[in-house]
Amino acid sequence: AMIGYENFDPNKDANFSRSILDGFAEPGIFIGAHMFYDMTDKVQWAFGVNNGWAGLRDHGHGKCIEAGVLYNVNPSLMFNLQITSGPERLTTQLVSGPTSWRNMVGLVGAVSVSDALSFALSIDDGRQNKALKPNGEIGAVSWQGFSAYSSYIFTDKWKGTVRGEWYGDLDGYTTGLRQNWRELTFTLSYLIRKNLEVRGETRRDFSNKRVFMSATGPGLSPNQQSAGIEMIYRFI
Repeated sequence: AMIGYENFDPNKDANFSRSILDGFAEPGIFIGAHMFYDMTDKVQWAFGVNNGWAGLRDHGHGKCIEAGVLYNVNPSLMFNLQITSGPERLTTQLVSGPTSWRNMVGLVGAVSVSDALSFALSIDDGRQNKALKPNGEIGAVSWQGFSAYSSYIFTDKWKGTVRGEWYGDLDGYTTGLRQNWRELTFTLSYLIRKNLEVRGETRRDFSNKRVFMSATGPGLSPNQQSAGIEMIYRFI
């Protein structure tokens, strides 16, 4: 799918873990086709047709249409507006029942302040006019969020990236619980060789509800701490 800032190719992402928006707000796996058209050296149009929202099988029996426009203001500044829309069941995996339109608008902006310092912002707004809520009611649902990124290249081998996010699942449709979910991630990357990179990451998640497993005993906690190490080998 076109929506979002992060990429399935880890070489194009600076963080090890995926953003909340990538996991919950935006479409996931799909089968489809995309077409890109360079209108000018600054403007690129994109169009796509996918087999449903987030699955290999199209449970809604209707295709998901995508469109986007990428505008490179200059070599250091770009904006990307993305839209996806299509008929879906009350939940993504239902194979029968009523359908309604699920729509999402995404806006991505990225700026390079210098050769070393860059920033990016991704904003999502999703809605469906007839969906099954966690309390069993059927009605309109919506979800919104943003993720902000800042990367700094310290040397030709060291790079640091900070990501901060806020996600509002106002009806609990995408996460199963009405909540405001935030996270802060710091990733440090070291290029051992031209084709070998290692990344270390620490991440803190926060919610206004108790949704995470507690690290100190039974029960749930409103926050979660995690860490990870990733190694990437490029066949170049």
